[in-house]
Amino acid sequence: MKRKILQYIALTAVIAFYMFSCTTSINNKPAYTTTLLALDTKATLKQEEKYRYELLATASSMTDRNYAIHSELYRVISNTYVYSFHFDSSIYYAKIACTLANKANDKNLKVSQLQNLFRLYFLGSRLYRKEIDSLYNIMSVVDTNNLSPRTQALLMYSTGMYYINSERKQMALFYLRSAIKQYSMGTCTNEDSANIGNCYMLMGYVYSTMNYLYGTNTKATETEVKEGLTLIKESRNWIKNNVCALGLYYSGMALYSYSSPNREDIKRCYKDSLENLASTSGYNFNLYLMFAYNNLANVNFFSPGKNPSRYWGYQKEGAKYGKDLSDPIAGYQVKWLEGSLYLREGKFTKALPILKSVLPVRSFLNLKEQQFLLQGIRKCYEGIRNFDSILVYNKQALDISDSLIYLNMRDIASDAEDKYQNRIKQDEINTQNILLKYNQQQRTWLFSGIVILLSLVGLLIFFYHNIRKTARQLDKQNEELNKLNQQLEEANHTKSKLFAIVSHDLRSPISQLYHVLKLQEAKGATLTLQKRLEYDRQIQLGAANLLESMEALLTWSKTQMQSFTTVRSLVDVTTVITQCINLMKPLIVEKNLQIDNQIASDQLITIETDANFLLAILRNVLHNAIKASPENEFISISCNVSANSIVNYIQIKNRGKLFTQKDYQNILTVTQTSQQLWQGLGLQVVDELSRKINATVFFETIDKDVTCCTIIFNE
Repeated sequence: MKRKILQYIALTAVIAFYMFSCTTSINNKPAYTTTLLALDTKATLKQEEKYRYELLATASSMTDRNYAIHSELYRVISNTYVYSFHFDSSIYYAKIACTLANKANDKNLKVSQLQNLFRLYFLGSRLYRKEIDSLYNIMSVVDTNNLSPRTQALLMYSTGMYYINSERKQMALFYLRSAIKQYSMGTCTNEDSANIGNCYMLMGYVYSTMNYLYGTNTKATETEVKEGLTLIKESRNWIKNNVCALGLYYSGMALYSYSSPNREDIKRCYKDSLENLASTSGYNFNLYLMFAYNNLANVNFFSPGKNPSRYWGYQKEGAKYGKDLSDPIAGYQVKWLEGSLYLREGKFTKALPILKSVLPVRSFLNLKEQQFLLQGIRKCYEGIRNFDSILVYNKQALDISDSLIYLNMRDIASDAEDKYQNRIKQDEINTQNILLKYNQQQRTWLFSGIVILLSLVGLLIFFYHNIRKTARQLDKQNEELNKLNQQLEEANHTKSKLFAIVSHDLRSPISQLYHVLKLQEAKGATLTLQKRLEYDRQIQLGAANLLESMEALLTWSKTQMQSFTTVRSLVDVTTVITQCINLMKPLIVEKNLQIDNQIASDQLITIETDANFLLAILRNVLHNAIKASPENEFISISCNVSANSIVNYIQIKNRGKLFTQKDYQNILTVTQTSQQLWQGLGLQVVDELSRKINATVFFETIDKDVTCCTIIFNE
C-alpha cells in the first residue's frame, strides 16, 4: 500500500516543486517604478496582468541607454507570466532581459539573467529539455573568479536544478548544499533567505522522490522520504513571510506527510492552511491545491478505513482546481488520477478511455511515469479480456522496464562517480576555504591598520582644528583690543585738543571781558555817559562772542567724540537760511551789512538731510563771511533748485579778505596757532558735519575781490 502511495507522489510532486524555482523572482526585485513596488506576493493574477501592462508601457517609454535597469525591468515582466502558466511569454521576455544584460557589460548581471532563464526552463523542464542542456553548457564555462558571492551561489543553485532534471541525486544535493554555504558566507538579504529556503525545499524533493524513480526498494525510499520531510520543514525557517514560498511549503508538507498513522488528518491540515493562505492573500495556488486534493484522494483510498465518497470528493475538488490551469501536463494529472481510481475499484470500462486520454502527453513524462501509465492501461485490458491489446501494452511496458534497468545501472555508476567527484571538489573547497580564511585575516589586519591610521589622522586633524580655532579666537580678541586701544588714543587726543582749545579760545575772550569790567569798576566815577555806553557795548559784544565760541566749541567736541547721529528728513531750506540770518543779526547791524537773500520767502524749496547739521553749517559759513566783510558791504545768499524743487547747492558770497579752497584745506590739515583757533574750529565743524550729510564745501574767488562758498548736496 505504501508503495502505491509513493508511486502517486513520485508522479505528482515533480511539477509542484518545479514551481518553487520562481517564487523569489517576483518578490525581491529592485523597485524602479511605483508599479514594481505594487507587484508583491499578495497580487492576484488579474492584478499581475494589470501590473504587467504598466511595466510593458514603462519599458517601451524608456529612451535612455541604461541597459542594466532595462534588463531588470524585463526580468520582472517575464516573471509576471509564471503564475498564469504562460511559459512561452515568460521565456520570451527573459531572453530580452539576457540580451540587454549583454549590452550592459556587467558580468554579474549577465549570469543572473542567464540563471533566471534557466529557472524558467526548469519550470517547464518537460517541454524544454534541449534548451536546459544548451543553457547549462553555457553557464558551466563561466569564469567565476570575478563574480560576487551571490552570483556564484546562483550558479551553484542552477547547477543543482540541472542535476535534479538529469535525475543525478548526489550531484544535485552537493551543489544545493554548496549554494546554501555560499549564501551563508555573506550578509543574508531577504532574497538570499528565500533562495536558501528554495534549496532546502529542492533537497527535500530529491530525497522524497528520486530514489523511487530509480526503482529502489520501498524501505530505503521511506527512510529518505523522512529525510526529505525534515529538509522541507527546515525551509520554513528561511522562507519567513514570503507568501508564494509559504504556499509551496504547505503543498510540500501535504504531499510528504504520510509516515504518521493519522497522515490523512495531517495532510488535510496542511491543505486547509494552503486554502486559507490563498483566501487571505488573494494569490492563485490552484496548482498546489490540486496536488493536495489528489494526494488526499490516494491516501484515503489506500487507508484501512477508506471511504469512496471521501476519496471521490477529494478527486472532484482537485479537478475543480485543475480545470482552469493552462499547463497541459497538470490537466492530464487530474485525468490520470480519475482513471487510476476507477481502475482500483475494478471499473475497467470507465478507467480505460480516461487513462488512454493521457497518452498524448506521454513524451513529456519520464520513463517510470510512462511505465505506470502503460501498466494501468494493460490492467484495464486484462479486466475486459482484450488479449491483443494486453500484449501490445505489456510489450511497451517491458521495453520501458528494460530501459529503466539500464538507467538504474547507469545511475548507480553515476552516483559512485558523483560521490568520488564530490569528495575531490569538497577537498578543493576546503583548500579554498583555508586560503579565503587566511586572506580574510590578512584583510582584517590591513583594515585594522588602516582604521588605526585614519583614527590618528582624525585626531591630528581634530587637534589642528582646535588649535586653529583657538588662534582665531585670540586673533579676534587682539583685534578688539587694538580697536579699543585706538579708540582710547583718539579719545585722549580729542581730550587734549579740547583742553588746548578751551585754554586758548575761551581764556582770551573771558580775560578781555574781565579787564573791561575791571576798568569800568575802577573808573566808574569819572566815566562820561558816552564812554560808559561804549564799555557796555564792548561787554555785550564780548559776551556774545564768548557764547558763540562756547557753542562752536561744544558742537565741534561732539563731532570729535562721535556723539552726533544723523536724522534725515525733508527740510525747508528757506526756513533754515532765515534762522541763520536772524542769529547773526547783531553782527550784521554792527557792521552795517546788507544781506541779499535771493531765495524768496514764499518759495518752497526742500532737501532731504539733517536740519540741525544744515543749520550749523550755514551759521558757521555765514559767520565767517560777516567777519571777513568790510562795513557797509553786501552778502548774497542764493541756491540752485531742480525741476522738482530739490536744492542742488547753496552759495554765500562776500567781499573783503579773500579765502580760497587752498586756505580751507590748510586750516583742516595744518596745526593751528592760537590766532587761528577760532576760525579753524568753526571750519572744522563745517567739514565734519558736511561729510555726515554727504555734502561738499567748496571755496573760490570771483571778480578778484569776492569769496564764494558753495555747499553742494550730493545724491
